[in-house]
Amino acid sequence: MVGEHERELDASRPGRRQHPEAMGPLLYEARAQAALGDADAVSRIGDEAVALGSDRFMSAGEMLFTAARELKSHGQATAAVELLARAIDWQRDRCAVGSPTVPERLALARMHYEADQLAEAAEVFSPLQRERPDDVDVLGFAGTLAARMGDEAAAGRALSALRAKTGRFHYGRHLLWAARVAAVLGDTTTALSLLRGAFARGCGHDVALHTDIDLSCLAVDERYREMLRPRG
Repeated sequence: MVGEHERELDASRPGRRQHPEAMGPLLYEARAQAALGDADAVSRIGDEAVALGSDRFMSAGEMLFTAARELKSHGQATAAVELLARAIDWQRDRCAVGSPTVPERLALARMHYEADQLAEAAEVFSPLQRERPDDVDVLGFAGTLAARMGDEAAAGRALSALRAKTGRFHYGRHLLWAARVAAVLGDTTTALSLLRGAFARGCGHDVALHTDIDLSCLAVDERYREMLRPRG
């Protein structure tokens, strides 16, 4: 988060040695390599992730997806597209076997969304929307997808429903999704207010935010950049 990516890379490597069975250390190194501009290294780490398959915390599809977003956010657009395509292929194969979970299906929809394959995202997502209409993540994705597809009315309904969510166990996630919807709709002031509310309710202020495709709509605003600036 403070841009010390050589140190980040050095810190990731002991994890690789100590836990060769784990997916997390692969992601930590891939994130550092992406920030340093070494797309070939990220691709090789992706190969290792696919060979591992998954552990109890993360799948190869999720790792490839996150690494692709890191590449994109650090200016490696071509490599990001290639890695995202691999993530989609892996996740599609995963969902074609057995009974995929809601998070697995939503992950595939989000991968298509990231690739600007909105029709494919909608095809994967529509059954989830019918099955889990009140789920915060499903409702939030419905709002961002509608906003991207030009359905401002549907996006507005999702935004209102997210803002109306209550309950201590959302930890601000409902407002994070609401901020994303507002950002895609072009309402920067509302998006920033919602994002502040999400943080105040326990949403993580972490490294993933700089790769968020929806929040990136706010990147030109100095208030947003200041909000993401590390403190301490």
